[in-house]
Amino acid sequence: MSNSFVADANIPIKYSCYSTEVSPHLKWEITSDTVKSFVLIMEDMDAIAIVGYPYVHWNVYNIPGSVREIAEGATLRAMPAGSIEGANDDRVPKYSGPCPPTGTGTHHYYFALYAINTETLAVNANRSMKRSEFEKLYASNIIAKTEIIGLYRP
Repeated sequence: MSNSFVADANIPIKYSCYSTEVSPHLKWEITSDTVKSFVLIMEDMDAIAIVGYPYVHWNVYNIPGSVREIAEGATLRAMPAGSIEGANDDRVPKYSGPCPPTGTGTHHYYFALYAINTETLAVNANRSMKRSEFEKLYASNIIAKTEIIGLYRP
């Protein structure tokens, strides 16, 4: 869930590269004694037609298991203690808002949150990681997954 946008509806411009590119608020309700941390991956599946692969806009690793939300605007300044923002496909470790080229139609942005059975994962935070790659590499660590999809059209 998000206070910043409604699932399966348009993401407001302020969260995009066409404005202030503020990271959105995200909240989840996954509960289990076995959850030790969370991982967040945001990607644009519609970018496949443009760049040839799902475009990663945000990777966040090792979000503590006690955390249940990320505040609006948290990227680079107020992320949950202990979490690590990994590189996105812009090669920078921060939130990169929706930024599809004009004329490419509506893009679908998947915010996938994974509940993990370990406090920290040994990941290379200097390179982006796609959802499919993460799910394959860490299948044995994933307890649950939830996602919200937001739409954006320039």
